[in-house]
Amino acid sequence: MDFEVETFVATAYRTTGNDGAYETGDYVGALTCNTDQASHVIAFDTAQITSKTNGSNPQPGDPCHTLHAAATHHIVLPYAVRKLTPREFERLMGFEDDFTLVPYRGKPMSDSARYKMCGNSMAEPVMGWIQDRVIRAMELQR
Repeated sequence: MDFEVETFVATAYRTTGNDGAYETGDYVGALTCNTDQASHVIAFDTAQITSKTNGSNPQPGDPCHTLHAAATHHIVLPYAVRKLTPREFERLMGFEDDFTLVPYRGKPMSDSARYKMCGNSMAEPVMGWIQDRVIRAMELQR
């Protein structure tokens, strides 16, 4: 059996609040995770992406093509990988905020040097845990 479905981006207007994520009456995408107005989920057939080889040329506002059950489907999510800031890196290492932001030759430390300092160090919580285990083991041997 081959079921087909039309692909479309549904939109709606919020009629009630959502814990402050949207104001009542705001225009929102119906296919969202309801935490961010930009978090739309759109399913599409990769063969229908505009290219010279497949001859498709979708235009904004045109009806969407049909998704076939045998087609390769994907979901578009607005995620992107981003680099951690030096402050976030310090927090992951168990340091205080701006722990590596020290002056160097009269200038603020560069971000790349701060990343290097964190990368060459050891995570404070892990080192504390190891220290506690060593002390406990030494006490057991007495």
